Amino acid sequence: MIRLLLIVAFFSSIVFLHWWVTVLLGIAIIAYSRDYAFVLAGALMLDATYGAPLIPLSGLSFLYTAVFALLITIDLFVRNRLMD
Repeated sequence: MIRLLLIVAFFSSIVFLHWWVTVLLGIAIIAYSRDYAFVLAGALMLDATYGAPLIPLSGLSFLYTAVFALLITIDLFVRNRLMD
């Protein structure tokens, strides 16, 4: 039930709340439920809706997708290290 509420709140926050609330909810989904596909889909939706090319990053316009992909990679690495 909590996983479902987190995912609904995450997708709702993309449209209705500030960017930092969306990032915090994305981190909560990664840490709590490990539903990585929902987080990446939300990050793509966030970047497609609000993303603008960033000149200091060579025109990267998918910043949130890159950040969430990095967080998922760190989560997988840490969980694998802790389980061994």
